[in-house]
Amino acid sequence: MDDAPQGVLFRVLGPLEAVVDGHAVALGGAHQRLVLAALVARANTVVSTDRLIEIMWGDEPPDSALSTLQKYVYRLRSAVGVERLVTRSPGYLLRVGEGESDSSRFESLLAVASRLGAAGELEEARSTFDATLALWRGPAFGEFADLEFARGEVARLDGLRAAAVDDRTEVSLAAGRHAEVIGELEATVAEYPLRERPRGQLMLALYRAGRQADALRAYDAFRRYLGEEVGLEPSAQLAQLADAIVLQKPELDWAPPPRQVEPGEPIAGPRRLRPPPRAITRLVGRAGELDELGGQLRHERLVTLTGAGGVGKTRLAVAAAEATGPEFPDGVVWVDLAAVSDPDDVVQAVADALRVPAQLGVPLVTLVCAAADGRRLLVVVDNCEHVRAAAAALAGALVTEAEPVTVLATSRELLGVEGEQVFPVGPLATGTTDAPAVELLADRSLGTVEVARRLADTFRLLADSRRSVARHQTLDAALDWSFQLLDDVERDTLLRLSVFATAFTLEGAEQVAGSGGHDQLTADDAVASLVDKSLLGRDGERFRMLETTRAYAAERLTASGHRDDAETAHTCFVVQRVETICAGLHGRDEAHWVEELDLVWPDLRTVVRRGFDLDDADAVSSIVGQLGIDMLYSHPEALPWAEQAAARWGDRPGRYQAEMLGAAGVAAYTLNQPDRAIELGKRGLAAATPGSATYHLLQEDAVGGYGFAGRLDEALALADEAFATVAGGDDVYLQARAAYTAALCRMMAQSDGLAEAADRAMELATACGNPSTIAGALIMQAAALASSDPPRAVALIGQAAALAGSVHNQYLLGTIAQSLAAAGDSTGPERLAACLDAAAETQRSGRIAIAWYTLWSAPRLLWAVGRTDDAALALGACEASGVANPGHGLPVELKELQRGDGGAHLQQLRSRGAETGLAELLRVLTGRQRLPATNSMHRTS
Repeated sequence: MDDAPQGVLFRVLGPLEAVVDGHAVALGGAHQRLVLAALVARANTVVSTDRLIEIMWGDEPPDSALSTLQKYVYRLRSAVGVERLVTRSPGYLLRVGEGESDSSRFESLLAVASRLGAAGELEEARSTFDATLALWRGPAFGEFADLEFARGEVARLDGLRAAAVDDRTEVSLAAGRHAEVIGELEATVAEYPLRERPRGQLMLALYRAGRQADALRAYDAFRRYLGEEVGLEPSAQLAQLADAIVLQKPELDWAPPPRQVEPGEPIAGPRRLRPPPRAITRLVGRAGELDELGGQLRHERLVTLTGAGGVGKTRLAVAAAEATGPEFPDGVVWVDLAAVSDPDDVVQAVADALRVPAQLGVPLVTLVCAAADGRRLLVVVDNCEHVRAAAAALAGALVTEAEPVTVLATSRELLGVEGEQVFPVGPLATGTTDAPAVELLADRSLGTVEVARRLADTFRLLADSRRSVARHQTLDAALDWSFQLLDDVERDTLLRLSVFATAFTLEGAEQVAGSGGHDQLTADDAVASLVDKSLLGRDGERFRMLETTRAYAAERLTASGHRDDAETAHTCFVVQRVETICAGLHGRDEAHWVEELDLVWPDLRTVVRRGFDLDDADAVSSIVGQLGIDMLYSHPEALPWAEQAAARWGDRPGRYQAEMLGAAGVAAYTLNQPDRAIELGKRGLAAATPGSATYHLLQEDAVGGYGFAGRLDEALALADEAFATVAGGDDVYLQARAAYTAALCRMMAQSDGLAEAADRAMELATACGNPSTIAGALIMQAAALASSDPPRAVALIGQAAALAGSVHNQYLLGTIAQSLAAAGDSTGPERLAACLDAAAETQRSGRIAIAWYTLWSAPRLLWAVGRTDDAALALGACEASGVANPGHGLPVELKELQRGDGGAHLQQLRSRGAETGLAELLRVLTGRQRLPATNSMHRTS
């Protein structure tokens, strides 16, 4: 087997395919394909000619059967290699090495995933299961699955696939991804209705997601189905699970790993780093450079690939990221600056790729470095040349402030950062028919001799990166040449698509191209043609334009006089897309729509900025109004937009005036400006129609202002009123959200009825199925149990953390940290650590008012552990914060300080606290800073 030819992959996990050197080869007609399928099914085993003839023609073969079989074998040898398909008496043998069939790769990956799961490496196991199952493209052996020769192998592979699906679900449940797997399990149950294991997993997932009734209904449906179809009852094990669900036994609750739920440790959702783009071509002529670059990335913190435009820097960076990725356990993140025109957006692009939320009042580069600090991470920053100074500043910050992060940059010239290692990338060798450049282009265009002749002069011109004018003239000439080969519709479509800031869908292309009068089918044909001509790239369901092409097309779009039409169509598409996404965010499939919002965000940002420039109140107000509270959940970058929109257009009547004012209110109370939030809420309510969904949401937004202003009675009254307005309707999401807000107000006011309100919120959230609303209800239930049953409260908080993390709800994750601080003993070092960590977490994510709310418990906790100086300092800071004490008790000595009594020293510290900001206070209380002229601080118990 060792001398078997390389570069062949037989694919049977779906329609039969043979891939040679990365390209699918033609396998002929049905009978010829059938011969190969029979040989693959018995790989490395001789299959007799008689058996092959029987498989093809059954009991009545034609007289020419043997000669026809021989003809098929001859053709197959031409396709897959004569040394692979060999004659062995009494028939033929197909030689398939380890890893040369997708079925063997599937089994190998499955074994790895199972070992990872058994070792407790849950996330790695889950991703490996995903890669394992991704090998399946349809039923095993495709069109031949039902034939007798394949049935045994098909059944074996199907059984392994079903087990892999079940094991992946088991790992997901162990990792706390209950809500995420419910839809997958429902699909599995529909596909395999008699299998019991996924039924039990579905019941458990539903229960852990707070849907007890649905879990029991799932059991009852299976019990009835078994009885009607096969006359059996569920197993005793499944019946015991149903009984445990009825009794709500604690052992069913999911408990996160200790490091995720221990009080005092910050909780963060799973990061979704933006991965490198998939390579769609093979790397030609750069094997030595790839090895050398890999060595530099292992030993240097900043490496910059430099070279002329189009020379292959990006392709080499993709290959390096793939090759060295396993050496960076925290991941590889890709940042493409091609679409970034404003240097101020460079840091934003990196923050987007790292999923770092903006925080009002804190430089974004500080947040990016803090998020990356301490992580073994490779950050690839592509296309730096047009924003070189900003990219250099960012790379320098990451290298100095975020050890041990490694940065790989691509640029036409070096960045000029201290410690930078420059890696020049030259053009591929040309001039002979076996030169790498000829090999690369001959694959895609002319014959090798003609390519070699034409490249001889062209690449000499590109070889000198200092000849920028000539280089740009050459690139423009190449694009001009390609552009002239397009027909009128293709040219117009290409120009109009340059308005997109990032990858776009076919739907978006249709709408923007339609601004030129092209109908849907015409636009589709134009897009497909542009892909075929390499002027657009395709990445799954989205299309992408290279920055050089975008800049060329954008310049000509302006010259054509059609920019206004194209940008108007682009704005309309983005506004409509945001409306669709925001509606989806309130449903069961919230995680999907969070991903969609991330994908459209660069274009959303472009539309908002253009709207401010063009005084387009409707577009900006629509976007921020639709986002509403979701800005607080995952995209705080939009909060200043809401404030700016309210300042400019708050008094201008418009379709989205009320929603925009409500969003501005959210921004105001997040920034700890509750009075401003109340005022904006009143203006929004005045502009809304009473009884409408908008009116109700504005009521809820206004509750936040009253709550953080300390006007808790008014907040509770408004929350109850808001719930009453939707209780009789049919919008379960609005009801669930209103019930959560009412419970939250009771928690803040420490009023009676919290347990009942929390249970009502959970009932409605379960009916709604939205992960964020379920997580919020779990937090409220935990708050109701914080004093009476701390272990149960911590378990509920763990479930909430998993749900909030699955949809990257940073607001709720901050609330979860605060809830952990409240669960358990009322005092003690651990409770204090939990409080300070919770406050720091919410402060880092920009939720300033919530951080102060959390810190109101700090004076009492500090006093209890003997840190009396720090207690007086924290008391003064909290009093001056503007956020009212939500009911946290104070010891007698601190109450005396509030009355003006107590020692002069403590009063001095209280006064000093009134002058201390949130960030400084947290540094002092966590021992990272000592206030000037207060030498007695930081006594510990």
